[in-house]
Amino acid sequence: KVVEWLNDPRVNFQKVDVRNHEATVEQMRGYDVVMDGTTITLNGLSTACIAEAGCCGVNLNGFGEEEASN
Repeated sequence: KVVEWLNDPRVNFQKVDVRNHEATVEQMRGYDVVMDGTTITLNGLSTACIAEAGCCGVNLNGFGEEEASN
């Protein structure tokens, strides 16, 4: 709904499975910014994917041990 509301061709929504690290990294490659909407228990997995894909990440649910990936 947010993508539709923004109506901007630079914005995209991708559903990923952060438990499948390699596939998620490949899906993220080429994006400048990833907005991470996973549950807080998955932050470590999602942050690792974002970092390896070379994207900037915005965590939408809080911060924890993933700060070590900066």
